[in-house]
Amino acid sequence: MDLDYTYATPSTLSSVDGVASLSLSTSGGDRTQRGIGKLLEVFRDESLRLRRPVTDPALRAWLAEFRGSSAAARTARALLADD
Repeated sequence: MDLDYTYATPSTLSSVDGVASLSLSTSGGDRTQRGIGKLLEVFRDESLRLRRPVTDPALRAWLAEFRGSSAAARTARALLADD
């Protein structure tokens, strides 16, 4: 599946539905997909705003696979650290 995350912004996502959709669309997706860092940023912003940390084991495992110093990797680590 080839997803385009270019246009994911808080203004285009309903908060609750957005977090749920982002959770479903990211886990298992291609971590090298262009724009994944921006998608994760939106996901984290909404998760923090709604006080809904990442609890889904599959999503946590997927986020844990990010490596390096990219924005996506940093945001993935931050999502895992949020309680």
